[in-house]
Amino acid sequence: MLGNAARNSKIYNTRQNTIYANGLISDGKISLHSCLAHSRTGRSAKATSNPIEVDERLIFPIQIKKEESCQILFNHRSHKVCNLRWGFSIICFFSFGKPVDASRPHVPCFNHTGNSVQNPTPKEQDCHSPRHVAIIMDGNGRWAEQRGLPRNEGHRQGVENVREIVRSAGDLGIEYLTLFAFSAENWSRPQDEISALMSLLGRFLESQTQELLKHRIRLNILGDIDVFPAKVRQSLKKATDLTADCEKWTLNLALNYGARTEVVDAVKAYARAVLAGKELPDELDWKHFSGYLYTADLPDPDLIIRTSGETRLSNFLLLQGAYSEFYFSPKFWPDFGPDDLIEAIKCYNKRERRFGKTGEQLRGTLTEPALNR
Repeated sequence: MLGNAARNSKIYNTRQNTIYANGLISDGKISLHSCLAHSRTGRSAKATSNPIEVDERLIFPIQIKKEESCQILFNHRSHKVCNLRWGFSIICFFSFGKPVDASRPHVPCFNHTGNSVQNPTPKEQDCHSPRHVAIIMDGNGRWAEQRGLPRNEGHRQGVENVREIVRSAGDLGIEYLTLFAFSAENWSRPQDEISALMSLLGRFLESQTQELLKHRIRLNILGDIDVFPAKVRQSLKKATDLTADCEKWTLNLALNYGARTEVVDAVKAYARAVLAGKELPDELDWKHFSGYLYTADLPDPDLIIRTSGETRLSNFLLLQGAYSEFYFSPKFWPDFGPDDLIEAIKCYNKRERRFGKTGEQLRGTLTEPALNR
């Protein structure tokens, strides 16, 4: 249950859409200021007869039947809710409801600041973003080979596409975007290709750090970068230090990353803590152990995308992705644009995440959202 709900605009996940409203939701009951609810089939929704006074405003608790699709018609007032004037009409499902921080809208007609995005496309308006999206950016070399170009040109185009996807992720309200940029196994590639990749990474950091600061994006690194060239390490440190206090959302770059190496490093760190008397093995559980991974301060990815038509994880976030949804695109990374990201998220929205439970169990509870939207 949300405190101070009548004073602040809140955003609520629902099964089919997102409600922007002043109100609160708890135990299947949603309370909205001065609203009328009715089902799409014409049946009236059940409502209690007695209004509840909250912060000197009357709100009417409306009990919605599970799985009943309803339309909320806000009365016409000048009061703004996340830049939407009352009078806005939305079709929604009240099967599930969980309060979400208002700084993270789930539809791209609002960006992560809560401000409306100018001229959202129909595809954007129908997209509800997961909190954490991770992408295996694959296919740069094959993209170049198909066009008779050097492989390094494919990598250059891939870096250009990173800029586009980062912008799109911000507009979509994604909180965490993790990009698999250089794997621990990539050191086996030709030396000239590795050198080109390091050079591209350095130039990307030099050109994009100010953009990250401008849009309040925090840069975070996953992996062991001690083996990188000194100039690249300096650029990485500068970018991460400068953006450390940025709070809008987080861009994670997986560099010299391998999930198996990550686990080994975590086990070593935990073993050292045990020897130092700081940890007790009998008290170890997953939540505690995950604090020793590179991703200790991050939520697990909701959606993992891989481009280029390959359908494997390639040693990427193996433990964190235990309950992630997967989306495999046939497009090479340089061709994977903002519209493709939206389509991947739409596919994610159609899936039911059960986490070991049955679908019936999840659809029968209002305490945890089972569907991604």
